[in-house]
Amino acid sequence: MKKFLACLFVLTMGLSCTKEDPMSVCGCSPVDSPEFRLIIKDDQNKDRLNTAFAGSFNKDNIKISYKENGVSKNISFIIRQPFSYGENLKNTFPFNQIMSTELVALRLSNKANEFFLDLGDGQVHTLTFDYDISKGNPENVKIDGNLIHPEPSLPEMYRKIYYLLK
Repeated sequence: MKKFLACLFVLTMGLSCTKEDPMSVCGCSPVDSPEFRLIIKDDQNKDRLNTAFAGSFNKDNIKISYKENGVSKNISFIIRQPFSYGENLKNTFPFNQIMSTELVALRLSNKANEFFLDLGDGQVHTLTFDYDISKGNPENVKIDGNLIHPEPSLPEMYRKIYYLLK
């Protein structure tokens, strides 16, 4: 009987979802989890994660890690493709992004405060940040002790994506 009621509830939520009001939550609403996003670009605003460009960084060579009891542990991430946004999706954010929810989970749990970013170029960068849960954004992001800034081309309402010049 419990399984029947659970199935009925799930079916009802799925069928009642119309998504006419984009601000309402229904059974087909995506789960929004805290994430850290970073783009790598050069001083000419070229995406260094785009493998179509010479000198780009390959995902297979990138590693993000932290240390636990002196042992280095890898952190999972994906490379998110450029995306469209805004009214009728007419704007495009042109950069690939390193994106990790595990990075934020480790930071929020205080399991790790310092992370290591290896882009495969022989240099390992130290990454630190705070996470503002109420805003859903990383704050006070530092790479190698230097404060880095959010990408200015993306409106603030779409959360912050930080960038590293390489």
